[in-house]
Amino acid sequence: FPKLIDEVVKNFFENPKLIIVGSMTHSFSEYTDGIKEGYGGGTSYGGETAATLGIPATVITIGANDIEPGLDDLRRLGLKTIKIKRKVSNNFSNDYTTENRKLRARSFFTSPFSTKDFEQKPECDAVVFFPGLHEISGETISAFETKTVFLDVGGLTRGIGEKNEEGLY
Repeated sequence: FPKLIDEVVKNFFENPKLIIVGSMTHSFSEYTDGIKEGYGGGTSYGGETAATLGIPATVITIGANDIEPGLDDLRRLGLKTIKIKRKVSNNFSNDYTTENRKLRARSFFTSPFSTKDFEQKPECDAVVFFPGLHEISGETISAFETKTVFLDVGGLTRGIGEKNEEGLY
Protein backbone atom coordinates (compact mmCIF):
# COMPACT_ATOMS: atom_id res chain seq x y z
CA PHE A 1 0.00 0.00 0.00
CA PRO A 2 2.74 2.58 0.79
CA LYS A 3 4.27 1.95 -2.66
CA LEU A 4 0.90 2.65 -4.28
CA ILE A 5 0.60 5.96 -2.42
CA ASP A 6 4.15 6.93 -3.42
CA GLU A 7 3.35 6.14 -7.05
CA VAL A 8 0.11 8.16 -6.99
CA VAL A 9 1.84 11.20 -5.52
CA LYS A 10 4.78 10.94 -7.93
CA ASN A 11 2.48 10.65 -10.92
CA PHE A 12 0.35 13.60 -9.80
CA PHE A 13 3.24 16.11 -9.82
CA GLU A 14 6.61 16.29 -8.11
CA ASN A 15 5.45 19.08 -5.76
CA PRO A 16 1.74 19.62 -6.37
CA LYS A 17 -0.15 22.59 -5.03
CA LEU A 18 -3.71 21.48 -4.49
CA ILE A 19 -6.64 23.64 -3.42
CA ILE A 20 -9.82 22.11 -2.03
CA VAL A 21 -12.92 24.35 -2.01
CA GLY A 22 -16.32 23.76 -0.42
CA SER A 23 -18.16 23.83 2.87
CA MET A 24 -17.03 22.01 5.96
CA THR A 25 -19.99 20.83 7.99
CA HIS A 26 -20.58 20.55 11.72
CA SER A 27 -22.79 17.50 11.93
CA PHE A 28 -24.74 15.64 14.55
CA SER A 29 -25.24 11.99 13.61
CA GLU A 30 -27.74 9.82 15.47
CA TYR A 31 -26.93 6.14 15.90
CA THR A 32 -28.67 3.47 17.97
CA ASP A 33 -26.07 4.07 20.72
CA GLY A 34 -26.41 7.87 20.78
CA ILE A 35 -25.51 11.08 18.99
CA LYS A 36 -22.00 11.74 17.71
CA GLU A 37 -20.83 15.24 16.88
CA GLY A 38 -18.27 15.69 14.14
CA TYR A 39 -16.96 17.69 11.22
CA GLY A 40 -17.25 16.57 7.66
CA GLY A 41 -18.08 17.42 4.11
CA GLY A 42 -15.95 16.90 1.04
CA THR A 43 -13.48 19.56 2.11
CA SER A 44 -12.73 17.64 5.30
CA TYR A 45 -12.44 14.26 3.63
CA GLY A 46 -10.55 15.63 0.63
CA GLY A 47 -8.14 17.42 2.96
CA GLU A 48 -7.56 14.29 5.03
CA THR A 49 -6.93 12.30 1.85
CA ALA A 50 -4.42 14.84 0.54
CA ALA A 51 -2.58 14.84 3.88
CA THR A 52 -2.51 11.02 3.94
CA LEU A 53 -1.07 10.96 0.43
CA GLY A 54 1.50 13.62 1.30
CA ILE A 55 0.05 16.15 -1.16
CA PRO A 56 0.42 19.76 0.01
CA ALA A 57 -3.05 21.27 0.06
CA THR A 58 -4.96 24.37 1.08
CA VAL A 59 -8.57 23.96 2.16
CA ILE A 60 -10.81 26.95 1.47
CA THR A 61 -14.14 26.64 3.22
CA ILE A 62 -17.09 28.85 4.04
CA GLY A 63 -19.00 29.15 7.28
CA ALA A 64 -19.27 30.43 10.84
CA ASN A 65 -17.12 29.89 13.93
CA ASP A 66 -18.74 26.53 14.73
CA ILE A 67 -16.46 24.81 12.17
CA GLU A 68 -13.19 26.00 13.78
CA PRO A 69 -12.54 22.68 15.60
CA GLY A 70 -12.84 20.87 12.25
CA LEU A 71 -10.38 23.31 10.69
CA ASP A 72 -8.02 22.72 13.62
CA ASP A 73 -8.13 18.99 12.79
CA LEU A 74 -6.98 19.76 9.24
CA ARG A 75 -4.25 22.12 10.46
CA ARG A 76 -2.90 19.37 12.73
CA LEU A 77 -2.54 17.25 9.57
CA GLY A 78 -0.29 19.95 8.10
CA LEU A 79 -2.83 21.55 5.79
CA LYS A 80 -3.32 25.26 5.32
CA THR A 81 -6.90 26.42 5.86
CA ILE A 82 -8.77 29.55 4.84
CA LYS A 83 -12.27 30.25 6.12
CA ILE A 84 -14.55 32.66 4.26
CA LYS A 85 -16.79 33.99 7.04
CA ARG A 86 -20.54 33.71 6.97
CA LYS A 87 -23.10 34.04 9.78
CA VAL A 88 -23.98 30.31 9.63
CA SER A 89 -22.49 27.11 8.24
CA ASN A 90 -23.92 24.27 6.18
CA ASN A 91 -24.68 21.87 9.03
CA PHE A 92 -26.48 18.56 8.99
CA SER A 93 -28.20 16.02 11.21
CA ASN A 94 -27.84 12.45 9.98
CA ASP A 95 -30.14 9.75 11.31
CA TYR A 96 -28.66 6.25 10.99
CA THR A 97 -31.21 4.61 13.30
CA THR A 98 -33.49 3.52 10.47
CA GLU A 99 -32.85 1.33 7.44
CA ASN A 100 -32.70 4.35 5.14
CA ARG A 101 -30.43 7.15 6.36
CA LYS A 102 -32.14 10.49 6.83
CA LEU A 103 -30.11 13.58 5.99
CA ARG A 104 -31.49 16.85 7.35
CA ALA A 105 -30.02 20.34 7.16
CA ARG A 106 -29.67 22.03 10.55
CA SER A 107 -28.54 25.31 9.04
CA PHE A 108 -27.36 26.59 5.69
CA PHE A 109 -26.18 29.84 4.25
CA THR A 110 -27.89 31.65 1.44
CA SER A 111 -24.79 33.61 0.46
CA PRO A 112 -22.53 31.24 -1.52
CA PHE A 113 -18.91 31.81 -2.50
CA SER A 114 -18.42 34.79 -4.79
CA THR A 115 -15.49 35.74 -7.00
CA LYS A 116 -14.69 38.50 -4.46
CA ASP A 117 -13.86 35.72 -1.98
CA PHE A 118 -11.01 34.69 -4.29
CA GLU A 119 -9.52 38.06 -5.25
CA GLN A 120 -6.18 36.95 -3.82
CA LYS A 121 -5.97 33.76 -5.82
CA PRO A 122 -3.72 31.18 -4.22
CA GLU A 123 -1.35 29.58 -6.71
CA CYS A 124 -2.28 26.00 -7.51
CA ASP A 125 -1.76 23.15 -9.93
CA ALA A 126 -5.26 21.79 -9.39
CA VAL A 127 -8.46 22.75 -7.61
CA VAL A 128 -11.07 20.32 -6.30
CA PHE A 129 -14.58 21.62 -5.60
CA PHE A 130 -16.63 19.76 -2.99
CA PRO A 131 -19.90 21.67 -2.59
CA GLY A 132 -21.93 20.60 0.41
CA LEU A 133 -25.06 22.57 -0.36
CA HIS A 134 -25.08 24.95 -3.34
CA GLU A 135 -22.19 27.18 -2.20
CA ILE A 136 -20.31 26.81 -5.49
CA SER A 137 -21.34 28.22 -8.86
CA GLY A 138 -19.87 28.41 -12.34
CA GLU A 139 -18.64 31.86 -11.38
CA THR A 140 -16.77 30.35 -8.42
CA ILE A 141 -15.12 27.74 -10.62
CA SER A 142 -13.97 30.37 -13.12
CA ALA A 143 -12.22 32.32 -10.33
CA PHE A 144 -9.31 29.84 -10.45
CA GLU A 145 -6.74 29.95 -13.21
CA THR A 146 -5.59 26.36 -13.43
CA LYS A 147 -5.70 23.67 -16.06
CA THR A 148 -6.95 20.95 -13.74
CA VAL A 149 -10.37 21.30 -12.09
CA PHE A 150 -12.33 18.55 -10.37
CA LEU A 151 -15.96 18.94 -9.32
CA ASP A 152 -17.97 16.66 -7.05
CA VAL A 153 -21.55 17.50 -8.05
CA GLY A 154 -23.28 15.92 -5.03
CA GLY A 155 -23.77 19.17 -3.16
CA LEU A 156 -25.20 20.82 -6.26
CA THR A 157 -28.03 18.29 -6.47
CA ARG A 158 -29.32 18.51 -2.88
CA GLY A 159 -32.63 20.24 -2.29
CA ILE A 160 -33.95 22.10 0.73
CA GLY A 161 -37.54 21.49 1.75
CA GLU A 162 -39.63 22.92 4.55
CA LYS A 163 -38.71 22.54 8.24
CA ASN A 164 -39.94 19.32 9.84
CA GLU A 165 -41.38 18.84 13.34
CA GLU A 166 -37.83 18.85 14.77
CA GLY A 167 -37.02 22.21 13.16
CA LEU A 168 -34.73 20.61 10.55
CA TYR A 169 -34.88 21.10 6.79
